[in-house]
Amino acid sequence: MQRVANRELKARAKAELSLQTGSYILGFVIVAVIAFIGGIPQFIASVINAMNNINAQMTDMHAQPTAMPLSWSLGFLVFTLIYGALTYAASAGYAGMALRGLSGYTVSAVDIFSRFREFGRWALYYLIFSIRVMLWSILFVIPGIMAAYSYSQATYLMLKDPNLSGWDAIEQSTEMMSGYRIDLFLLHLSFILWILLVVVTFGLAALYVYPYVWLADAAFHRNLAGDDVEQSEVSVDFA
Repeated sequence: MQRVANRELKARAKAELSLQTGSYILGFVIVAVIAFIGGIPQFIASVINAMNNINAQMTDMHAQPTAMPLSWSLGFLVFTLIYGALTYAASAGYAGMALRGLSGYTVSAVDIFSRFREFGRWALYYLIFSIRVMLWSILFVIPGIMAAYSYSQATYLMLKDPNLSGWDAIEQSTEMMSGYRIDLFLLHLSFILWILLVVVTFGLAALYVYPYVWLADAAFHRNLAGDDVEQSEVSVDFA
């Protein structure tokens, strides 16, 4: 990898975003809505638990908090896992959009749904990724973060090779990111003021900021994988 300055990666991302602004913003909205819907059951579960506890306290001031029935808890857990995988598949679709856009293709917001036909593949990857990061996080927060950065290229590798398994993609990503995790971390850190803008605008700026960050991530991958040097067009099938 020939290291490219963060400002250059961000310039590429900004240029692509300016060319196809509508598609990237609408695509982000779709992913955000999918993720929001997935969080509704967890919110409902929290409300139910809170109401049960309030009712118990009103009946008996010394009553212990009551837990949600096991069947309900398991149902919410299963839904959360399945919907988490669905959200990840949508995110993978967005990452594919970013790769193709940076390769000179015209993209569309409906490309978000392109990975749904491979739901099983992405669900398995999501499960493997989550378990591995969680196990590293048990040791301490920092190892978990380092693991997430090591695995950060797996999604792009799976997009470019439809026969690559989630486990193998993680292994390849770990090898690719050896010595480059700090580069990606510094790229993300360079967006700190943009993230603060999202906060002060109550999330409104996210419509621009997150597509910008996503495209910068894709630009980082293209540079890391040598796609820029080879002047290759990334093959991501949206058919």
